[in-house]
Amino acid sequence: MISASDVRAELGNIKESKLSLLIDSAISDWEVDTQGLWNARTGHVQVFDLTMNNQVNDIRPELAPLSSISLVEYSADGIDYTTLASTGYFQLNDRTIRRKGEVWNQNYVRVTYDGGWTTATCPANVKMALLAQIGLISKRLDSSEVHVSSQNFEGGAGVFLRGDRHPLFKRIAGSYMRIDP
Repeated sequence: MISASDVRAELGNIKESKLSLLIDSAISDWEVDTQGLWNARTGHVQVFDLTMNNQVNDIRPELAPLSSISLVEYSADGIDYTTLASTGYFQLNDRTIRRKGEVWNQNYVRVTYDGGWTTATCPANVKMALLAQIGLISKRLDSSEVHVSSQNFEGGAGVFLRGDRHPLFKRIAGSYMRIDP
């Protein structure tokens, strides 16, 4: 989602050991706040438990955007899986897999896929938010001061923000929060 060179261009020269910690921490904060996985992963495996409703049309992987599907398997018991032919499903959009001609009528569906944002595909506003969060984390690690919370004067007196998130980061992450139907 963000590269070491992006961070160095914004914050200057940072030790390599600290740099990877800052990037990993900001990406983790992003995925927690948006309630989804976004950082690029290959061969990600996810099991969908459809025992409560095995008549769904679409399944929505947790990692987005979805770039490719390697394998789709189904099972009645969640132990013995059978591979579904690639002609039996299709990628509807960057968040949805749909079964061709029928519903997902199995109890368990296991999908192996690639997805997420790379440094090249990550939106500019998300990179900006990550850089702001990395700057805040870096400042806290370097500072002898304790930062507990910050006041938002735009919201009026007495409006406080979480002290562990940069306000820009929090606002942009809120616009990417996953709310699935």
